[in-house]
Parts: sequence; structure tokens; C-alpha cells
Amino acid sequence: ASRLEARGRRLVRVSLAEILWEAIDRSDPPDAFDKLCDVERAEGFEAAQGDVGRALTPEGTRLPHFPARVAARLLALDPARDIAFLLRVGALAPGFFPVHKLVEMLPDSLTVPTVLCYPGLRDGQTGLRLLGAEAPEVASSYRVNIYG
Repeated sequence: ASRLEARGRRLVRVSLAEILWEAIDRSDPPDAFDKLCDVERAEGFEAAQGDVGRALTPEGTRLPHFPARVAARLLALDPARDIAFLLRVGALAPGFFPVHKLVEMLPDSLTVPTVLCYPGLRDGQTGLRLLGAEAPEVASSYRVNIYG
């Protein structure tokens, strides 16, 4: 990090957990978080997880709130100077928002170098399991490079 900074690069940390909760909080103001807690207490985690998914991808929208918020943070950066690190990816588990879907929905105009810090376990040569979960996340249409 210090070598990159010495060359004029800036390392920018982008917390997906922070953006996730912002999107939830702003999906049903002013008490979306409280409503979500009430649903979990009354109906259980699965029901609350479904409500989160609906909050992040509301009916009638072309681009879900969550990927749009991530894209806005990244598009505000300077690709000649900044390197983005997407952190707190585990907040999207177990089923709030699939990581592969987020990557697919980022705009083509995004040119800032971006590193996705994926908290997973290697599954074979090219597979990853988010947080070591049993079912690997679908790799979809992008290719991953696994380092480590």
C-alpha cells in the first residue's frame, strides 16, 4: 500500500456492508431497519431475508438500489489515481444480494481499478464458496482470478 501511495495512487476502501444498510434504510423511510427487525422476530430470518431482497430490488425499477449505490461510489473515483477495494462482502450473505449479480450489474463505464475482497473458500480450480457455504455461488458470465 505504501509503495502505491508513494507513486501517487490512493487506496479507497468501499464497504459493501455500509452501502447495503444505507440502501435498506432508505428503501422504506424512516424506520426500515426497525421494520426488518420486527419481521425477523415475528416470522424468522428467512422472511426478513426476503424483505431485504425486495428492498434492494424494488418492483418496477431497472437497476436495484444496491448496485446503483455501489456504482455511484466507484464512478466518483478517479481511475488515474484511485484503486478501490470492495470490503465487507460477507454482509451480502447468505442471500441478501448475490455477489456475482453485483459484479454483472456494475456499469461498463466503470474504469477505476477495483479489487473485490471475497471472503470465501476455494472450491476446485476456479470455484469459490462465499464464507465457506455449502452451495457455491453461481459464477455466471464473468471469469475470476483466485489469488492466495
